[in-house]
Amino acid sequence: MSPESSSHERGTPSPSSARRAAAEYRGRTASRVPPTRRGPVRIADESDPYRKGMLVMARAAQRAERAWLEEALRELDPPPTP
Repeated sequence: MSPESSSHERGTPSPSSARRAAAEYRGRTASRVPPTRRGPVRIADESDPYRKGMLVMARAAQRAERAWLEEALRELDPPPTP
């Protein structure tokens, strides 16, 4: 085997194939969600750790964005002084 051989030829997955496999996994798990579960989901009701983590991250991002926006708006339009 020459030094120019790809990692795929040596049996090690390439980074692109690892990303593709991860995307396929996410697609398969998303398709397993019954249609009745589509829509808002409570974090406490989620059993899959990956999905639960995504919900926790989304909630944290929403809160941080709202806090930043409220602060930015207060700075743009300070309350009138009496």
